[in-house]
Amino acid sequence: MDGELIEKIALPNGIVLEIRDCSRPIAADTDRVSLRILAPFPIDPSFFTGDDGGCERMRHHYGDSLLFEHGNERSFVPRGERERVFRGFVAAFKEDTLPYLSRPDFARCFVRSKYRDLEKKTYPFPGTGQETEG
Repeated sequence: MDGELIEKIALPNGIVLEIRDCSRPIAADTDRVSLRILAPFPIDPSFFTGDDGGCERMRHHYGDSLLFEHGNERSFVPRGERERVFRGFVAAFKEDTLPYLSRPDFARCFVRSKYRDLEKKTYPFPGTGQETEG
């Protein structure tokens, strides 16, 4: 994984997300402050109704889980302000996005959304012959 693990948060819906600091220096006295949130969501058969093969198709393309990623970046932050800016990113995430990810139905909705994308073939899957479909 990229970046330094800052915190792990166990959500009420059973998902464990990671808060990572991917900040780095970009000049002698400035940094790129970078927050990365990662959370794996299982591709569970109960998320699919009927026997349309949706779960198997998703697992074929993604494996057993989907990775939710969220990030925030700011470049050319004076070195002395790096920590304050990063803490602000984390606070904003916890206030604005964390309650949404904690919803009991978020995992199902997230996986179903990616399944709809797969069904529409709205983006490529390298090595599957679908690279140019859309």
